[in-house]
Amino acid sequence: MKYFDSARNQLIFAELKATPVFWDNHWNINKDIRARLLAKKNTFVSTVTRKYLKPSDGIILEGGCGNGFNIASLVNSGYKCIGVDYAAETVKSLQKFVPEIEVRFADVRQLPFENGYFSGYWSWGVIEHFQGGYGEILSEMHRVIKDGGYLFLVFPYMSILRRLKAMIGFYPLYEDKSRDDFYQFALNAQRVIRDFQARGFILKEASPIDGIKGLKNEIVLFRPVLQKLYSYCGNDIFVKFFLKCLDLSTSLFAGHSILLVFQKAVQKNGR
Repeated sequence: MKYFDSARNQLIFAELKATPVFWDNHWNINKDIRARLLAKKNTFVSTVTRKYLKPSDGIILEGGCGNGFNIASLVNSGYKCIGVDYAAETVKSLQKFVPEIEVRFADVRQLPFENGYFSGYWSWGVIEHFQGGYGEILSEMHRVIKDGGYLFLVFPYMSILRRLKAMIGFYPLYEDKSRDDFYQFALNAQRVIRDFQARGFILKEASPIDGIKGLKNEIVLFRPVLQKLYSYCGNDIFVKFFLKCLDLSTSLFAGHSILLVFQKAVQKNGR
């Protein structure tokens, strides 16, 4: 169920609470994941990373690495990458089944790394799951990224379609603050940008993504057809080209998430 938080112009998804145990059950890592991770290479994550960083630029962190797919794609593309997650069983399973990738147990709100340790930081689908906000995560991001380094941030956001639905009153208001079923926000992207800029990050790119998912989740009438397209796993190049074009076009107004790329500003005192 989705609710509208009118005070902050964002959606609240009320489902299962996103605890470490929830994520362990969600990812359910087993030995079969090894072959899939070792084959991951040319993905959206590795493609975007190559636009801003070379493997020789330094180590990349993924905060909230989940099933390890993003780390694997970067490692398989020549990058040095470390992943952290606070879902303990998920981390243990990845360490056991795929020792080729480096995954550690840690909380993104209190990272066990020195200041300026990373040249890049990927955060995919993390900041929206903290009901108290992303302030602590932002502070740690700024601390561990070196001056001139890059932050790649992906989160569900208020697309044009979601803003239109909120404006016409499609979503019920979120009024009961005591309920314990918070799952995630669809955040106000402009507010996020302002918060990160105020902390010392410079916006380099803002790209809505995942249009098919956003459209199928918001337009019930189209959901059966769009779900089939979204779940397509075949190798027909014409179908894949069509899906790519459809996803890009629908992302412009209905993207489920947005990619923000920031560069950490160089401190005036040179530190």
